[in-house]
Amino acid sequence: MWQKKLSTFLLCVLCAFTLGAFTASAQISTYEEPMSAKAENQNALNRLLPIPLKTMPSVDRDALLAQEAVLEEMGRPEIAASTHEAVYDVIEDGRLTVLEDGGQLWQLTIQSEGALAMNVFFQKYIVPQGAKVFIYNEDQSQVLGAFTSANNKSFETLTTEFVQGDEITIEYYLPSGSSNTTSLVVGRIGHDYKGLTIAPQTTGEEGDWTPPYGNAHACNIDVNCPEAAAWETPKRAVCRVVYLTYDYYGYDEGAYYSYCSGSLINNTAEDGTPYYLTANHCISEEFEAQSAVFYFNYENLNCGNTEGPENQTVCGATLRAAYEPTDVALLEMSEVPPSSYNAYYAGWNRDDLTPIAS
Repeated sequence: MWQKKLSTFLLCVLCAFTLGAFTASAQISTYEEPMSAKAENQNALNRLLPIPLKTMPSVDRDALLAQEAVLEEMGRPEIAASTHEAVYDVIEDGRLTVLEDGGQLWQLTIQSEGALAMNVFFQKYIVPQGAKVFIYNEDQSQVLGAFTSANNKSFETLTTEFVQGDEITIEYYLPSGSSNTTSLVVGRIGHDYKGLTIAPQTTGEEGDWTPPYGNAHACNIDVNCPEAAAWETPKRAVCRVVYLTYDYYGYDEGAYYSYCSGSLINNTAEDGTPYYLTANHCISEEFEAQSAVFYFNYENLNCGNTEGPENQTVCGATLRAAYEPTDVALLEMSEVPPSSYNAYYAGWNRDDLTPIAS
């Protein structure tokens, strides 16, 4: 019974949030400058041939939108981005540069023409201590990383946030003297064709995209408006989840990114284990949980605004339980949210009571 009551409670909280985009500036990473941008590395980099470029197949946006409408009628979760299957080994396919400090730097550029934003799903992510992985767009106006050995997971994959633009570069640095136990293999490239993953002021001409923030339904109450004041604390438990899924209902591209919402929940041990409650119709497979990126504090900056923070994320989870009859799924995030996220663990009990507020 508690699952039903808690699901109802969370649904009420989630409806208080204004829907929006999930662009980002960093996952849990070291927040530093790429090695290729450092002045001391320019001489070595300028002596080499251009970085290898891998080009993705063209995307028929109109066809994807039409197909998406069919899936929506079936009640499938909304598509956030399509994907390209692309198996690239960064070590084998990238350009190698030996830097002045003796470290090795591999770079690989991937282009998906017409994409408003792109991301990378590493089907194999294993890097040794001291190694660094960066992902950035063409002018390095958006940089993710460094991802390090701290991002290694038991399931050995990593999903990144979306980076604006239709060209990204993957950069991998291995310090001098490090054992090269690297396995860094791209499995899929995300292609945002709707603008759901980028901030509204950078999405191009009006009418050519779905505005991220400010696109809520009339019944959705902005959680930072006065009428939602009672949710000031529990709102910090709610976060958006973006995940890779394979749809068996006829989506031609095979895999795509979808998104849902859910909440961190407490447990009886009260030990801070990052359990996340969401819907079974969103995530019901282990692969979906492993590919998930969780966005914390995903809300308008203030009442009536149409933009908000999108850079507080955790990547990856383990599916602990899924039960279709009550449409519930329980995940455990692969990392504890940093204290800077100010995350809240929602409480629950087994009382058979109807919520008095929503």
